[in-house]
Amino acid sequence: MTEQITKTEIYHGGALDVAMDKYGGAKTEWLDLSTGINPHSYPFDMPSPEAWTQLPQKSALDELLLAASVAYDCAPEFMLAANGTQALIELLPQIIARSTNVPSTIAIMSPTYEEHAKCWRQYGHKVVLVTSLDEAKQADNLLIVNPNNPTGKLYSIDELQHLQTYFAAKNGNLIIDEAFIDVQPEHSLSRFAGQDGLIILRSFGKFFGLAGLRVGFVLADKVTLNKMAKKLGLWSVSGMALQVATQALTDLAWQHKMRQTLAAEMKILHDILRHNGFEIIGSTNLFCLAKIPNSAYRAIDYFENLAKQHILVRKFTNNDRILRFGLPAKRDIANFVRSIQQTAAELKL
Repeated sequence: MTEQITKTEIYHGGALDVAMDKYGGAKTEWLDLSTGINPHSYPFDMPSPEAWTQLPQKSALDELLLAASVAYDCAPEFMLAANGTQALIELLPQIIARSTNVPSTIAIMSPTYEEHAKCWRQYGHKVVLVTSLDEAKQADNLLIVNPNNPTGKLYSIDELQHLQTYFAAKNGNLIIDEAFIDVQPEHSLSRFAGQDGLIILRSFGKFFGLAGLRVGFVLADKVTLNKMAKKLGLWSVSGMALQVATQALTDLAWQHKMRQTLAAEMKILHDILRHNGFEIIGSTNLFCLAKIPNSAYRAIDYFENLAKQHILVRKFTNNDRILRFGLPAKRDIANFVRSIQQTAAELKL
């Protein structure tokens, strides 16, 4: 896990198999906190036999979009489903117009999820990583992750609406990746979907704890959706995924209760980390970003100490002072506390 990352590689969390190869232990002995995935996965009913034996039906896709439109407060005609948000991230740079001779410029509020910049560069766009909205306004398009990963920074509805109006006026786009917005849905711009120059990505798997299902949505005007649909082709969401995701998105009571559960458990995680010398510098209710306690060590020292105890957290190749912690379930808290206390003791001055 400490190998050098080349410019074409991006380190992601969730590589538990790689950690097991390096640090040993069976999968059941590990606690994976390297992702921002809800540890309380939605308790779905098994899909029907037809979901496995038939091609995905249009009626099932329509049901999914209707369920998502209610959950996200968005008209279904401004939504498109795909096999995960990552697929949509890779497609967007292919359908955004570019001049024949001059590549378009996209500003990306940084630091953030690195796949965005990688994909836009891959398809010939000029990527400008910015840290202020004033810098961003010089570009043709702007991409914001809201709340941001890994910092947890949240932009207000008013800020985002102003930016959408600004970029639409010059035939550009405001692209918002709302992968973690489900824990704070009141901050989503999904109810404005369909407006010119506004493209929103919504992730299903993180909040519902079903990342392996591979379901994601893009919310946009009909012209943009038609371009995306042509790139996606037929049957981009499996029959099993259609049924399970529809169940989960329809269950508004579970969603409401889960938001309360996650908020309470994130408070516990904050308290544990602070008690052991970490400084919380950013957070959502699915992950928190923390500065390591001891300046005599690097983040990789804390990462490896925890990994030897079979706790996997998120390290960063470009910052040796921070770690990101996913949310442990209550059943794993005692184990996590023992490991973080041992790590704090061993790396103490």
